[in-house]
Amino acid sequence: MNKILLCLIFFGAIICAPSLVSQNHLQVYIFVSEECPACIYMTSDLNLLSEKYQESADFHLVFVKKNSTQKSADSFVKKYKLKQFDTILDNAQELCKKLGGTVTPEAVVLEDTGETLYRGRISNAFYAPGKIRKSGKVIDLDVALNYIIQHHEVALPWLDAVGCYITYEKKN
Repeated sequence: MNKILLCLIFFGAIICAPSLVSQNHLQVYIFVSEECPACIYMTSDLNLLSEKYQESADFHLVFVKKNSTQKSADSFVKKYKLKQFDTILDNAQELCKKLGGTVTPEAVVLEDTGETLYRGRISNAFYAPGKIRKSGKVIDLDVALNYIIQHHEVALPWLDAVGCYITYEKKN
């Protein structure tokens, strides 16, 4: 992820640290679960997308399962080489609910204003839960990001993601 380097002069010493302000104007959130076969299958596409759009977007993996831990998230990132992604543990599923996540994997692209520009599938690789398309794969998130970066609106309706359903816990 590209971050702005913030440098301060403090009693004659220069102290530099990455700021929390990103240079990128798009935020891409991917809802994932460590055990979801569709999430595992999509990791190579996600790696390609994060490399292709690293100058325009920050990529985040949002782990939405109640039992996800920092250790399990780090293991997933390491195993599938998703080093360009920030990890977010969303055990309470607050971010997932706020952004309207329904399945893993599912993508949400936000403008820096917070406006949702795209929410939907990463690709059409799965045409039904557990059913992989044999040919004609389209990486929908690539198409959406390309349209957004070219200052076009993403065609509606957004395409529903296919994967493992996110189960929300009921509050007592």
